[in-house]
Amino acid sequence: MPATRDALARESIWLDERTLDFRVSVGRSRSVTISRKQAGFTDSPLAGWVSVWEHLAGQMDIAMKDRGLYPAGPATVEWREAPTGGIRLDFIIRMVPDGGLSGAWQIIMQFARVAEELQKRVAARDRDLARMPAAPAKLPAHVEELRQFLIVLARKATTPDDALIAYMDLRDQVDPAGAHWPGAHARGIGKALDQIAAFEHDNGRPMLAALVVRAGRGRRRPAGGWATGVRALGVEIPEGGEDAFWREQVEAVIAYWQHAGDD
Repeated sequence: MPATRDALARESIWLDERTLDFRVSVGRSRSVTISRKQAGFTDSPLAGWVSVWEHLAGQMDIAMKDRGLYPAGPATVEWREAPTGGIRLDFIIRMVPDGGLSGAWQIIMQFARVAEELQKRVAARDRDLARMPAAPAKLPAHVEELRQFLIVLARKATTPDDALIAYMDLRDQVDPAGAHWPGAHARGIGKALDQIAAFEHDNGRPMLAALVVRAGRGRRRPAGGWATGVRALGVEIPEGGEDAFWREQVEAVIAYWQHAGDD
């Protein structure tokens, strides 16, 4: 489904009032994330890259029509590689109020070359990964049971808060005897949730483990190390934006599982 104009506007990253950072990350599963939003997969040249082009053109169109800003010269290109195998491109476009459409055309032509380079880097990365032992296709049975319980929560939720569950409550529901996660603090359940987070990310789905939060009154939030674990997967979370990103993920999880089949 094409991105809406509102969605494109929300995902745009402005480094300052006149500098647009068009950010593309390709994970190990070939999932494409554009400015922290899941956008598609690079399964084929046509289906895989259409989202990238759509989002670049859409973000520039909004900048020109809504802000009256136009590209000024070629973009700055920065490459980064995450330890987990993700490849990130920052295509940084300087915008000015007195430019013209010729600058936009120049950016499109430049991005065609950069996108080709991105595909080459992804292909090279995949060749390297093919030489490594394959990740398990399935989670351990007791971790999969935890995952399925969270999926049911997401499917039944009518509001984001309905989907949230505390760590100990989750353990008591799935493993009441404490066979896998024993003790007063459900020892080891955090590691299991990390496995679920990596499994979902590798399969291009939102962060299901975001539904698990600390117990207590007031605002319920995940443990302090949650954002660190997500960043370790190669996901970009801006400093100071951890809370907003978490809330987006909770909403994305609910939306995904309420419209998906068994997975």
